[in-house]
Amino acid sequence: MGVLGAISIIASNILGALFLKEILSPVSYAGIMCAVTAVLLMMWK
Repeated sequence: MGVLGAISIIASNILGALFLKEILSPVSYAGIMCAVTAVLLMMWK
């Protein structure tokens, strides 16, 4: 379940960048990476 959560976060950001031309700020991308890391850490715990 953790991997699916991380994949959904990453996929939604990639699709937003490709199709909607939505480019986020570097701080937003850092927050997204923190969220993905937290989901992956919960999976292994």
